[in-house]
Amino acid sequence: MSFRYQQWGKYLVCLDQPLYAVVTRLLLNNSDTAMESIGIKRPSRKRLSRLVLKGKLGLADPDHRVTLPVFGHIGMNVHGGIKIFDFDRMEVAKVFAQDISRRAAGMEIEASKLSSRIAAAPRFLGADPEQRWYREEYIHGEDATTVDSENPGRIAKFYTDAEKCLIELVGISETDDIDIRSHIDRKMNVSFQARWRESGLNQALIDGITAYLGQLERWLKNRVGQDRLPLVMTHGDFSLVNAIWTDGGLRFIDWEGISPGALYSDILNFLYVEYYYGRAPANFRNCISTFMERYRGKIVARFPELRQAADLDPTIARRLYYLERMNWLLGRSATGNLSSVVEKSIEMFNEVDREFGETLE
Repeated sequence: MSFRYQQWGKYLVCLDQPLYAVVTRLLLNNSDTAMESIGIKRPSRKRLSRLVLKGKLGLADPDHRVTLPVFGHIGMNVHGGIKIFDFDRMEVAKVFAQDISRRAAGMEIEASKLSSRIAAAPRFLGADPEQRWYREEYIHGEDATTVDSENPGRIAKFYTDAEKCLIELVGISETDDIDIRSHIDRKMNVSFQARWRESGLNQALIDGITAYLGQLERWLKNRVGQDRLPLVMTHGDFSLVNAIWTDGGLRFIDWEGISPGALYSDILNFLYVEYYYGRAPANFRNCISTFMERYRGKIVARFPELRQAADLDPTIARRLYYLERMNWLLGRSATGNLSSVVEKSIEMFNEVDREFGETLE
């Protein structure tokens, strides 16, 4: 069976939902519907309701309609496909775009299964590889970035929940290791240059990013020697941007990028994204040092075999994170907005280095 969805702004509205759902979920401001978690506010609900009624009368615009194999009240376009939200069952399904390969879809499904072993992640509910979708629990709560938004030190409030999640994440797979230089080579993303040129983005910017990556690579390779880097499982984009504040504390979403990485990459991303958006404490240097030391102590106590990874020089750990973050950004589709994010990230990395009194050269 398939279901009809009508595009409306950034949402896709299911035209095949029962009329009672239209009234109670879209038209009325019923907080039990859990729609607030994906940003649907009262002003849009009446218009969305009208759109569904138009669809049932055959008046909705067929040129902006898609057919999907999963039922849900509301859909949203996301990287690699569409997410479909069923607010009755409190489930969310990911339907993969046609240009996503079977292998990539399978890897994401396996990532969802793996992350569901963590208490702070959504539970995996099932998949249909043939129809290219999987389902997981829908996390209902408030966007964590808006909670206590007037308190610039709130990252400390959330740190304990984030730390618990990451320690659990570290423990879900056996520790592996890699030569640090090989890890650096794997993360040196130079393939972005051709894609960025084809997108018409500024050549001077491309040259600047390439120069920064070269500096970072040289600095790291001059200092890591022949050491090996123990790898642990990482979220890939661990931050309050991907967190929901619930009655039970923080829960984290968007685990598609779960993969082996350096021990400190997730915790540093958690701190740096807050710095990027101007929400971190004023003394960011002390913030990083304090949280890294606390995290290090708990990791060593829980996983003695990770002492070598935990004892990695903090400056090297930070700059390995810079490289991993740049690799993740440059691996995305080139856009003007992305280029500004990359530029600001490089500025941010340099600012923090200066605050610590350290430079690449």
